[in-house]
Amino acid sequence: MTATGAGSSFLQTFREPEIADALRPFSAVASSGCTILELSRDNISIPRWASPSNPAAYPETTIATNNGQTVSLLTLTAHRVSSLSIISRQLLLQGSNMQLKTLVKKEMLASVGATIDSFALIGTDSAGHLKSKPH
Repeated sequence: MTATGAGSSFLQTFREPEIADALRPFSAVASSGCTILELSRDNISIPRWASPSNPAAYPETTIATNNGQTVSLLTLTAHRVSSLSIISRQLLLQGSNMQLKTLVKKEMLASVGATIDSFALIGTDSAGHLKSKPH
């Protein structure tokens, strides 16, 4: 790598973790091991298997038979989940002693994690809005 100019001698030594990794401790769905896709565009279609594959062992010269597995496309629509924390000047001044940045980060991740859990476990209506939580 060859670069010139201000800052060209600095290399990144710390890389922020993926958002999915940061959310795992705060989301039951994420911590269960589900696949979290970070979409780079509005919609994405991925394969969905309606029936599982049925592995079988055949002698070397036998032709493998179709196991009847059904595959279709599942279209996913991206949703933006965000969190906003309003912090007073007084809390900023007091927060230098109590690691305010860490507290705010944990609160925001917990909020986003709960929202992701609601979308995954309760679902959305036809307009893409979160359904009402069951009572």
